[in-house]
Amino acid sequence: MDAFFTPIYNFDDIRANGEKRAQAAQAEARALDAKKPIYFFLWPQYYVGSARALRYVIGDYWRFQLETSRHYANGVVLWGPDKYVWDDRTGWWAATQQFAASLQAAKGTGR
Repeated sequence: MDAFFTPIYNFDDIRANGEKRAQAAQAEARALDAKKPIYFFLWPQYYVGSARALRYVIGDYWRFQLETSRHYANGVVLWGPDKYVWDDRTGWWAATQQFAASLQAAKGTGR
């Protein structure tokens, strides 16, 4: 195995819970092998077993999730089942585009 791929799914939009999941995933991977990269699987909907099952995550919380992943992982894998109709107007997608643009801007300034 060349990298760790771990899910960081949404059960709620409580930031402390999301950060704890990311910290725990990072700690577990680092305990197994501190040198291998970590990639978080992110899904822009709430997990099936949660009270908000399959609803899309709001943009603000999604942005938090991307920032948290940037801090605790080497990258992310965005995924979703293909049975849902794509909608460019969702908050999570706008947040993803803004996040990607901020990374490009930071890269251009050497940050």
